[in-house]
Amino acid sequence: MIAVGLMFLIQNLMTVIWGGNTAAIVTSYTASGIEILGVRTSFTRSMGFVIALAGTGLVVLFLRKTLVGKAVRAASEDMEAATLMGISPHRVNAVAFAIGIGLAGAAGVAVATTFPFNPFAGFIFSLKALVALALGGIGNVAGALAGGIILGLIEAYVQYFISGGWTNAIAYGVFLAVLMFKPEGLFSRPYKKA
Repeated sequence: MIAVGLMFLIQNLMTVIWGGNTAAIVTSYTASGIEILGVRTSFTRSMGFVIALAGTGLVVLFLRKTLVGKAVRAASEDMEAATLMGISPHRVNAVAFAIGIGLAGAAGVAVATTFPFNPFAGFIFSLKALVALALGGIGNVAGALAGGIILGLIEAYVQYFISGGWTNAIAYGVFLAVLMFKPEGLFSRPYKKA
């Protein structure tokens, strides 16, 4: 709730400071495209996908291969036990927050070069990120990426085969169906009892 409140506060502050007009970043490569396996897509969307893959890969490597990453994972599982093992919860929270800010910045660059934006444009992306996270499974970094890809494919196929007006309805319908039948997410690992 605090995050949502801060989001609305920051959106309104940006509107007061810079205005609410829609802006776009136009570069020399904005209109160029890439063809992969017979499918043509814009260069900016392709680079956004590459940024998402790179970010996911780096976070997975960090969480699995570094001592600090293992501390972050331990603290996310059981903060009390991690504290008893000598892990500082404040330091772990600071590291996780810094990584989140870095990933949000990279995502912001990818989105800003692809779509026009205004101070209120972030809400729909935040909502879609939440849906992708829930589809993939909370706590599963690669699952979140897979959830985002699934959500994007659903939206693209609905726009192509049905209508753009049905995109959000069907995407959120699939999201609700997943929550009803597999609430832990499509790619979550089952927990083993000790």
